[in-house]
Amino acid sequence: MAACTAAQQYIHHLRQQLENEKVEGNRAMRERVQGELDGARRDQQTFQEEMLRGVPRVLRGADQAKKERLWSGKLEAAHANRTDRERQQAELREYRQRAEEADHERQQTLRQTVVGAGATTVNFMSQVQQWDATFVSPLQTSIEASHTVDHEEWLKQLQRERAERNTNLVQHMRTDLSASCGRAREGAHDQHAKSVEAEKLAKQQNAARREHLQEGEHAYKLQLYDANRNQLQRLKGLKLEQEEMRHTFAERQRRKEKEDEKAMEALEDEYLSYLRENALASPLPGVPCRRDSGWLLFHTNRHVGDVATYSSSCFT
Repeated sequence: MAACTAAQQYIHHLRQQLENEKVEGNRAMRERVQGELDGARRDQQTFQEEMLRGVPRVLRGADQAKKERLWSGKLEAAHANRTDRERQQAELREYRQRAEEADHERQQTLRQTVVGAGATTVNFMSQVQQWDATFVSPLQTSIEASHTVDHEEWLKQLQRERAERNTNLVQHMRTDLSASCGRAREGAHDQHAKSVEAEKLAKQQNAARREHLQEGEHAYKLQLYDANRNQLQRLKGLKLEQEEMRHTFAERQRRKEKEDEKAMEALEDEYLSYLRENALASPLPGVPCRRDSGWLLFHTNRHVGDVATYSSSCFT
């Protein structure tokens, strides 16, 4: 009876050891799987945080580029306006210079017509004295009829010359005015055409920049979507791999338990056979034989050990 109790205790001890090893293996497997899941979650959280931190950076870069484009456009417009003002001022100065030259020419013509060739206010009296000495003035009325007719003809000629001179002067002024108006009109038309072309070019550039910004934003969103999708696929693959590993580990554990059960049954059968042989060889019933009082070797599986020893003194 004592031998049977010791054998049962030994078998119970082996089973308890197998259960402890199984529990330890399951705990280690759970800890490893949980560590992998935590690492994947931390990686995903870090990636999302980096992506979220990158969004304001991209937006700030886009805003800075937009501000730079606006400032460059304003600077270009200011430069164009300054150039146009300088050109208009140059045209006005040129027009004033031409007008002054024409006025000076008219004054010279009038002075030469009124005073005479080379006459000035300084030698006017000497010129008058010379006229009095050389010819009789037509303004003086004469008794003779021929002198009266000559005087009238001379007055008519003076009127015709004055009218012709005034007509030429008015025509010249009209020509200058029409030319200046034409130049001003052409300049205004050119300025309007340039402003329209510049506005059209600015609109095209703004549209191209807006399209480029939209393309960049769309590409960034696609990149973020692809990154999240790849991360989710990686997590899904990791979970599937963990499930497969867990299933494989469970199958291996069940197979190991079956092998352990078979080994324990074989050990029990061997031990019972050993007890029967010792009981049959014993001189007294119920007293075990002492002829095998050395060490008993019990071969078990790899979880229990390669060799298990048990002393026969436990049965006495």
